[in-house]
Amino acid sequence: DKFLVPDICSKHGKALFMDSDILCLGDLNELFEINLKDNDIAAKKSAYSEDEWGTSVLLFDCRKFNLNLNKCFEFIKEGKYSKNDLLMFTKKFRSFHNIKIKSYDDKWNSFDYYDKDTRLLHYTNLHQQPWKYHNNKYGKIWFKYFFECVNKKIITDEDIQKSIDRSYVRQDIMDGNDLSIKKLLI
Repeated sequence: DKFLVPDICSKHGKALFMDSDILCLGDLNELFEINLKDNDIAAKKSAYSEDEWGTSVLLFDCRKFNLNLNKCFEFIKEGKYSKNDLLMFTKKFRSFHNIKIKSYDDKWNSFDYYDKDTRLLHYTNLHQQPWKYHNNKYGKIWFKYFFECVNKKIITDEDIQKSIDRSYVRQDIMDGNDLSIKKLLI
C-alpha cells in the first residue's frame, strides 16, 4: 500500500509514490525537491471535492509521516470513517489522525488533462486509458513513449504478449491510439 512507503524507506529521508497509470513528462526531481517544511506529506489539494486530497502522487517526509494502518482499519471497521476517507485524507479522517499536508501544483498530478505545463499526466478514467481503449484524447502522447520503449527494446515482444495474455492491455495494442471505421472494415 502507498502508505507503507515511509516504513519501506526505514523512516528515513523523502520518498515519492505514484500510481502506475501516470505518464511522467517532467523532471521528478522538481517534485522531489518541494520543501515540505513542517508537513508530513504533499498531495493534490481538492482533487475530487473541496475536502478530498488526491493521493495518487505523494511526496513523503518519511521521518514525519506516521500513520498506523492497523488503527485506520479498526476505525473503518468501527464506522468512524470510511476507506475513501482514508484514501482521500478527508477532514473526517484527519479529525482522528494528525497529518500535516502540503499541496503541490496540479501539474504534478494532472487528471486526464494535458497542456504545456503538465508534468505528470494521470489517466484516471478507467474506461478511456489508452492501453485498454482506443481514441483517448491524450493517447497519442502515451503511445509516443510506448513505441519509443518498444523500438529501444526496453519493452520486449515477450512483455507485450504477457500483458495481452493477462488482459493488462488490449489485444491490438500495437495499432496505437486511433481506431477508425477503416480499421474496423478490414
